[in-house]
Amino acid sequence: IVTEIKNHDVKDAIVQIIIEVSASKYRDISDKIIRESLSEANFVAAIRKNVTVESKNRLGRELHESVPPMEALKTYLNERNLSEEKLHKLLEKGQNLMSEIPPQ
Repeated sequence: IVTEIKNHDVKDAIVQIIIEVSASKYRDISDKIIRESLSEANFVAAIRKNVTVESKNRLGRELHESVPPMEALKTYLNERNLSEEKLHKLLEKGQNLMSEIPPQ
């Protein structure tokens, strides 16, 4: 973002920054650093971050109806870097919940 700002003459300008950003990168953007790079501007009207929806599955693979629920849960929990004990407890609770669902 700062590199892009440097590509423009902002001296004495009124500036509005609109950033298209994924939800996963939202926290990586520092308003303070952006404002510092706009120090020569006359006025910073806004720094707006538009969060875009990520169409890619966060788990890096397709999880859809054909994947058994316990396999999907295990894949999801493995991505969370949980301790073995917590992982085991959550999988057990998930299995208990799924056993309460009547077969279709």
